[in-house]
Amino acid sequence: MSTNQIQNVAIIGGTGQVGSRILSSLLTVKRFNITAVSRSDSQAAFPENVKVVKGDYNSDTFLEQALVGIEALIITLAVTAPKDLEKRIIDAAIKAGVTWIIPNGFVSDGAHPHMGGKITVNAHKAVLRRQIEQSGNGKTKWISIVNGPWYDFSLKNLAFSIDPVNRKATLYDDGKVKFNTTTWHMVGAGVAALLSLPVSGHSPTLSDYANKFVYLSSFHIGQRDILDAAQAATGTTEKDWTIEQKDAQSYTDDGFAKMSRGDISGIVPMIYGSHFIEGLGGSYEGKKQTLNNVVGGLPKEDIVEVTKRLIAEMEATKSSAS
Repeated sequence: MSTNQIQNVAIIGGTGQVGSRILSSLLTVKRFNITAVSRSDSQAAFPENVKVVKGDYNSDTFLEQALVGIEALIITLAVTAPKDLEKRIIDAAIKAGVTWIIPNGFVSDGAHPHMGGKITVNAHKAVLRRQIEQSGNGKTKWISIVNGPWYDFSLKNLAFSIDPVNRKATLYDDGKVKFNTTTWHMVGAGVAALLSLPVSGHSPTLSDYANKFVYLSSFHIGQRDILDAAQAATGTTEKDWTIEQKDAQSYTDDGFAKMSRGDISGIVPMIYGSHFIEGLGGSYEGKKQTLNNVVGGLPKEDIVEVTKRLIAEMEATKSSAS
């Protein structure tokens, strides 16, 4: 195999919603040596062709030794992970000689002053990127994945303010402001495609994205488009739904106010309200670093079909709970 290709890849958090999709896509490529780093007490099961290294996440020595020989590290941590864990993982990766780190991003556009600077849950990620640049001394680079709101998570958890099971929707302003959103499947496929690029040479290469954001997108849509897809998926029309309209700015401001008081319930209106307002960074359509436009083989997704599948899962969950 060419030395101009990434071969040894490690993932931390490979059984989560995002990590499991990334791991599955990496395995589909069939050219990576994959290591899953896991806690000693984890009962998570991995495919037999994945090397599993278990140990104490509180041990910096374990983390460093687990990453020796790894060329690319993917970090996908749960929101409940200790606040200092990712910093310690990055320190260990740099000491172990890891060249490429995909940090625990997978969010909105960190390059945009609002999404990357004012959204509190995103702002601290810039600190970790600077850590890699400064401590890595040019030998370790980051590539951060921008995917906007996860479509699967957002629809199933009603974060788009559209409830297809109970036929209710709240449209902010007219619901037509467009933003980018990505399925978990596309995120997995995109990361695998990214790491499959040659390290250097004729573009596109991995080095093109060193210390930069990479953009992925399944759909460039507004709330109204999601509602239309939900109606098409369920065979319903406007008259079958209860639809109300509210002010997007008030919704978003309320989210920021709650978060400033330490009220975590403000996180959804803060993040999603920002996507419902033009110019706040929810749309990155057309950016040159959008991987969908430069790498072949990424899936072409149909919003109605994806929405129909997700609604079926929501209805099954509702039935099992009743």
